[in-house]
Amino acid sequence: MILKTSEVLKTSEVLDETSGLTSKMIFLLFFSKNKDICSYFESMHATKKYALNDIKRAAEWLLEQINDHKVIALHGNMGAGKTTLVSAVCRLLKVTDAVSSPTFSIINEYNYDDNGADGSVYHIDLYRLKDEEEAIRAGVEDCLYSGGYCFVEWPERADGLLPPKTLHVHIRLEDDTHRSLEIAKN
Repeated sequence: MILKTSEVLKTSEVLDETSGLTSKMIFLLFFSKNKDICSYFESMHATKKYALNDIKRAAEWLLEQINDHKVIALHGNMGAGKTTLVSAVCRLLKVTDAVSSPTFSIINEYNYDDNGADGSVYHIDLYRLKDEEEAIRAGVEDCLYSGGYCFVEWPERADGLLPPKTLHVHIRLEDDTHRSLEIAKN
């Protein structure tokens, strides 16, 4: 397929759902012979495939990828395993509270020992909210800017509230027993 320059420019800000890259980035990657450009774009994207019975390794990998990000937006269809992944991450952080789905409570706060200090993990489920205003009234914004870990399910319901340094994780169903995590790094 041959694209005219004007077509590339028109689509340059369209996000590719599977990779988190703009079409302009994909165009540059595809046609670039510059290895520095290719490795730069590859460093912005990470993928991990896993079996459900090996969720612990996927959670360990996710924690390694998080680095200094505190807000993690979890994108995925209903039943993809967002809550299961958050539960696995909480087990690794040695959360002292019972971890459960915040579908009805909207926000669950869990405590853990953060190198001798009290740490908080906020597990937020925005599925039942209509808009950002409702999220603000529920206290979501306070959690997002608290400095604690925030795992946000259905983040597209209030994406305008997410901090600029939010890490976006896409959970995809590969089949009944396998998933993949895809991270678009900023």
